[in-house]
Amino acid sequence: MESAPPGPYPEPPADLTERLLPLREVVNPAWYRGHQQAHPPRHFNQTSGRFAAPDGQSFGVLYVGEDEFAAFIEAFNQGVGSTPLGLFVSESLLASRCHCLVSATRALRLVDLTSGAALKRLSAATDSRIGDRPHVVSQLWAAAL
Repeated sequence: MESAPPGPYPEPPADLTERLLPLREVVNPAWYRGHQQAHPPRHFNQTSGRFAAPDGQSFGVLYVGEDEFAAFIEAFNQGVGSTPLGLFVSESLLASRCHCLVSATRALRLVDLTSGAALKRLSAATDSRIGDRPHVVSQLWAAAL
């Protein structure tokens, strides 16, 4: 018996502001960042990306990873090509990006969207698809949170 495909992408519930957010405090955070050399390491992108502000200006997003592999994927995932010999990243793309360690000067409180239990707390219909396409839905979640 096949399971039914998932329904429409879940939008933030109307009562999200009344719900207890699944917060996690991170003390002395340090993360890896892969980014365009045209921007500084702590550049918060306001105009594009899956969690950018829907209006393109009210807030920015800084994409980081807990290890250098996550940072590499974030920096290069859209530029990875494929050949019969395997995956590749062009030299020009490598030359346009850099890899660094970023840290915060204070403890941060983050909304935990990494577990099913945390997502359930936000909405019974919420699942990991809020980070998938279409970006308009994940941007609505970013603005609501």
